[in-house]
Amino acid sequence: MSAALTQSTTRTLTQSEIALLDVFVTKARYIWTREARDPPYSPSGEQRAFRKTFNYPSAKGSPSHVTLLVAGDDYFAMYVDGVLIQPADTHHKWDQIVAFDVPLPVVQSNSTPSSVDDTNLVIGFRGVNLKDFAGIAVAAQVEYESAAAPDVFYTGSDQSWLGEKLFQEQWEQPSFNRNGRQQAGGATWDPAVVYSQDARRDGDVRMVREEVMVFDRLPSNAAVSSGPRMDSALGSPRSLVGLSKGEFAGLYVGSLVLVAVISALVSWFITKRKVRVVRVRRRTTGDLNLQSAGIYQPPTLPGMKIYDKQSRSDTPTSSSNIP
Repeated sequence: MSAALTQSTTRTLTQSEIALLDVFVTKARYIWTREARDPPYSPSGEQRAFRKTFNYPSAKGSPSHVTLLVAGDDYFAMYVDGVLIQPADTHHKWDQIVAFDVPLPVVQSNSTPSSVDDTNLVIGFRGVNLKDFAGIAVAAQVEYESAAAPDVFYTGSDQSWLGEKLFQEQWEQPSFNRNGRQQAGGATWDPAVVYSQDARRDGDVRMVREEVMVFDRLPSNAAVSSGPRMDSALGSPRSLVGLSKGEFAGLYVGSLVLVAVISALVSWFITKRKVRVVRVRRRTTGDLNLQSAGIYQPPTLPGMKIYDKQSRSDTPTSSSNIP
């Protein structure tokens, strides 16, 4: 079961979000990872990960929500503070802008200390490439409970956006430290490559639906896992939600029943496959052949007792009585 926010509704863009859309169109740039070819062509079917950490200004107080305008080439999954917001959607088009309104914090607060760093905002994108390019373009706006001026940032504005071809589990989590351990496969999480102005495909990207998808907070009793588990090259990662004792007991009992059923089926199959000995008596010689699937036994050896074919009992008869 995935730890993911639930979309509650859609709404029209506010005036500040219309201004953010203008920032996206005029300033945001596609970012990519370093590839063998330039421009950054990546192999079809491969994935690329991008990560951005934004530090909340302490003077502005607590954040209330973040609006994200995103275009992914070819399609993408999006995470905010380690929680899945947008699963990888194969119907997404690389030239379409989609908008998200995500509450901050993404998990409802409770009386217990939170494991999520509330001083930073961590945004992660996992892009899936179908052909040629595997990049992302983003414009984000963070608003605050104090009604302080919102903060705006976007791809291509600086070197704070990181990209990686060989990303690890937990890469989208706030606790992930790209420099804290030996990275698998030589991953380095370098600053993402910014597409130049003349190669940005100006005019191609557009917002087909001028609406924002609004999401609810994740309940405080939902335990977000430490990282996703990749199911396949094109599959989306899955983060586990904690199970109650009753749910765990039900899952355990169900597993035992499933194992018992499978064992019974296997036993039945093996029984059906047992060697079936067919007794064939040759009319001319009185010899007996023992045959089965893949097994052959020579004709009856001298002195071996042979059962009477006409008898329904298992009582052996002398071989000399057989005509």
